[in-house]
Amino acid sequence: MVQTINILCYDALNSVYYLGGTYNSNNLVLTGILGQTLPPSVGYDAFIARFQDNGGADYKSLQFFKDSLSKAENSSIIVYPNPSNGNIKIASIKNEQITGISISDLLGRQIYSKIDEVSNDEVEINLSFLQQGNYFVTVSTLNNKYIEKLVIVK
Repeated sequence: MVQTINILCYDALNSVYYLGGTYNSNNLVLTGILGQTLPPSVGYDAFIARFQDNGGADYKSLQFFKDSLSKAENSSIIVYPNPSNGNIKIASIKNEQITGISISDLLGRQIYSKIDEVSNDEVEINLSFLQQGNYFVTVSTLNNKYIEKLVIVK
């Protein structure tokens, strides 16, 4: 059984705490008026939970895998860990060759680009220079283009 929980941030304007972490094997119970439960997973799962001062709670479960054999079959590209401190891996689930990667902020400004230098189906990138926030990762393969959301936390 693995359960790790970290406080990501507190949004004072909206009175909301955001938590994140990983879990495996057993249910992880989020306490709040709704009393939500994250079901057990085969591999490690990550989550972001939101607790409001009024007692409400909700969560989003993110697939996070302990080995390449456990990757989700319904997704073509994964960016992990997500949320991240800046060191990420991008993998093609269907073994498509990644030909380009670009990172942009929410305003569409390109922050990072690596084109035609990538020739693997899994790439590791150090983005520790990025400020905390939300970004878009655009991954190009020989036949497709995918856009994934990335959350950087410090």
